[in-house]
Amino acid sequence: MKKTIVIAGLGRVTYEESFWTGKNKVYVNDVLATKLDKKTFECQPDSNSKETTTINLQGNFLMGVTLNINNASYRVIEKLKWYEILIALLTFVFSLVWGNSIALVAIFPIAGGAIGGGIAGICALSGLVICKSLPKAWQKVLVLLGFFVLSVLLGYLAAEIILSLMA
Repeated sequence: MKKTIVIAGLGRVTYEESFWTGKNKVYVNDVLATKLDKKTFECQPDSNSKETTTINLQGNFLMGVTLNINNASYRVIEKLKWYEILIALLTFVFSLVWGNSIALVAIFPIAGGAIGGGIAGICALSGLVICKSLPKAWQKVLVLLGFFVLSVLLGYLAAEIILSLMA
């Protein structure tokens, strides 16, 4: 994910984070800032000046990112809303509970355990990643519900394959 903000006296600051690796980069006026440690960067906002600015990061892609520059905080990436976390967790919990209950699997088979949990976890995280790029709440809810349905369908497909191999 890549986000750009404009800060008075510093210029255009771009924050970039890889969801899969967690590695992050900070650019100030399109120049890569020097990474001092995992969450601290240093840059020269003006190429003519020897003065450096230290940028500290707080948070991550899912929980929101704040840049601390010169004792001021700037929100770059917003936190997940409560309903986004709830729907993502429901996707995961539904598959595990339904898939591990013999009575419920007899009604509609869904893979539970490691297979169902893995499918549901991937669907939930994929939904959250896509949600971060959407501006409106109804779009986010729709995407998360779509990944919930996808999780159920993939769990059903996995359960049918497992049941056909056992017969």
